[in-house]
Amino acid sequence: MNLLEKIEFINSIIVDNVFFQFSLRFFIYIFLILVVYAVVRPIIFKGLMSLVSKSKQGWDDYLLNEGIFDTILKLLPLLLAFALSDLFFVSHLPVLLYVQRLLLALIILVSMRIFHKGIRGLSFFFQKIKYAQDLAIQSLCQVLILFIYFFGAILLVATIMGVSAWALLSGLGALTAVLMLVFKDTLMGFVASIQISLNRMLSVGDWIEMPQHGVDGNVLSLSLTNVKVQNWDKTVSTLPTSTLVHEVVKNWKGMEVSGGRRIKESLYVEVASVQLLNDTITKAVKSLPQGDLVLDKFTQKDGRYFEDLSNLSLFRYYVLQLLKDHDLVKKDLTRLLRLLPVCDRGIPIEFYFFISEQEWIKYEDFKADFISYLILLLPFFSLRLYQKPSSDDLQKFGDLT
Repeated sequence: MNLLEKIEFINSIIVDNVFFQFSLRFFIYIFLILVVYAVVRPIIFKGLMSLVSKSKQGWDDYLLNEGIFDTILKLLPLLLAFALSDLFFVSHLPVLLYVQRLLLALIILVSMRIFHKGIRGLSFFFQKIKYAQDLAIQSLCQVLILFIYFFGAILLVATIMGVSAWALLSGLGALTAVLMLVFKDTLMGFVASIQISLNRMLSVGDWIEMPQHGVDGNVLSLSLTNVKVQNWDKTVSTLPTSTLVHEVVKNWKGMEVSGGRRIKESLYVEVASVQLLNDTITKAVKSLPQGDLVLDKFTQKDGRYFEDLSNLSLFRYYVLQLLKDHDLVKKDLTRLLRLLPVCDRGIPIEFYFFISEQEWIKYEDFKADFISYLILLLPFFSLRLYQKPSSDDLQKFGDLT
């Protein structure tokens, strides 16, 4: 057999052997896909990495950290395989049908992952932006991810079964009640998240208080189903998101925005210690810092409702002057000292004002020093602070009798 006869023999085998033709096409098909995956994809990925590293935009860094670019490039071999499937399997229609269904299913799965990573990366980016911190970004992103996976799962099942997605959706009508029962908390959290976001009820970092649940601290996270709050004792409370809409929540953000924090405390003065001003009281008051000036203003001020002046009225006026001259007291917010209804503990004097110091420790230090100073001031005005008798007081009273 000469060379020409050998070539014709081999050609006849290739032409007549269907299995050999299919195997050869399949080998070339897989080889091209592997070349794109192992050679072309890494080259493009390095180019994207170089562009992202040179970019001054912040959002692409978050997308890169989530690995979205690598996932997008995984679509290249899948799309190439789908495009070439008609060329390599045109003579084998059953194989072509199953191969295309499998490739479409893989493309849908990878696309779902791309949207998932993209939304996560953008959510982290927007959480760092000041104007977007008041929005429930995490909850909204979770809702988007939930919808993506829901519709992606329907497309995936429809593709594998070879039916229309709309036909599959219409067949899910009977399962609506079951789905609503299973995803009840998720749906309630979804509605609550929208209300919280639109009404700007709270955001991550806000100080909230819910005494009925023992919650008092800063919001750590606000998601679709739950809210995490770190209390001041460093414990973490987890609440359903819907709870923030259906129950009373005290948000201290208004205090932070106003620039002042309220002090509202009361001292109880014995009724019997209230008296008209006399030389002893005025002499004691003059010994206080700026006592002379305050006393002159008090005795000469216009708009007085009664001619006779009491030591309690002078005490109120003196403390108001102290608050007026203090640097930490907010002058543009309410500042008053008022007498509450007399009770069995005496006359309550309520101090109501705001200071610019909002930090907890410094705020408490100022309040403690202020109340301590008021207690020390009372004897200068011949006023006595009410205190319930202790066991020692009762014992001394018994010894006297």
